[in-house]
Amino acid sequence: MPSFPRLWLLLLLTAGLFAQESAPPGAKALFADPVELTAGDAPFEDQLFPTPVLYDLDGDQQDELVVGDLFGNLFACEPLEAEGQARQWSARSAWLADGEPLRLNNW
Repeated sequence: MPSFPRLWLLLLLTAGLFAQESAPPGAKALFADPVELTAGDAPFEDQLFPTPVLYDLDGDQQDELVVGDLFGNLFACEPLEAEGQARQWSARSAWLADGEPLRLNNW
């Protein structure tokens, strides 16, 4: 069963797809087509239930992409200059605390 935040995301995406399919002919779509989230050139395939959030970690007025997973691992990705509309992210790196990878266990 999906986690609570993942369940809400699933419900919102389902509602968005339903809204697109039920729109009258000629109406503008409410949501863009989904795209695969990548950091650097790599998708988040090796994380179990990756959960992304945008947050300004370093106070530079730019949100970083923070991705956690089921096992409590946290990764951060810096925003890159993007051409076009899709946002681009640097390769992910472990979020560190006192030089060690930060983990938030949920067990």
